Amino acid sequence: MYKPEKNIAKNIKVIEEQKSELLSAVARLFQSMFQGNEGLILDALCRIVITCHLLARRLGFSYQRLDRAIEQKVNVYLQEKKESSPLNEDLEDLRQYLESYKK
Repeated sequence: MYKPEKNIAKNIKVIEEQKSELLSAVARLFQSMFQGNEGLILDALCRIVITCHLLARRLGFSYQRLDRAIEQKVNVYLQEKKESSPLNEDLEDLRQYLESYKK
């Protein structure tokens, strides 16, 4: 269920901070990829995933709802992709991972 934060002013400030953090994390990811630093790449990817979850929560969505929406989106992508798409195997692996993670 969508439940927006009651304290609007505080919520707006936190949302803006999270948006900024998300952009910073994406920039860090690009820099790390350019440098080829595996540890920094993984750190940036973690920051992106965490920030997206925190932002979703602040926007009124539960972590579970976000995870379910991700799972549904992966299934949609699998249905839309052509069999020859190089991402099909990755998407199928992700779908299986998400399924096993629920257990």
